[in-house]
Amino acid sequence: MKQKTAVEVTGGRHVAVVGAGLVGAGWAIVFARAGLDVRVFDSNDQASRGVLAFIETQLAQMCEFGLIDDPVAAPPPSGRSRA
Repeated sequence: MKQKTAVEVTGGRHVAVVGAGLVGAGWAIVFARAGLDVRVFDSNDQASRGVLAFIETQLAQMCEFGLIDDPVAAPPPSGRSRA
């Protein structure tokens, strides 16, 4: 049986991550790098405003440590082109 892609599993819907701290940002990275559209929510306005910068920093560090090749690359969803 063929394994479904992340986009097939979600039906193309957005993924919501509740919490913009370390764990929430980590899950947002995982989902986004799988080609999913991610929305991050946090009750703390400061955390919500800073989550993108925090994710960018984390991706750059992951690249420096050799954990990922390109901090901005994500595979395109199967059967869909990226704009």
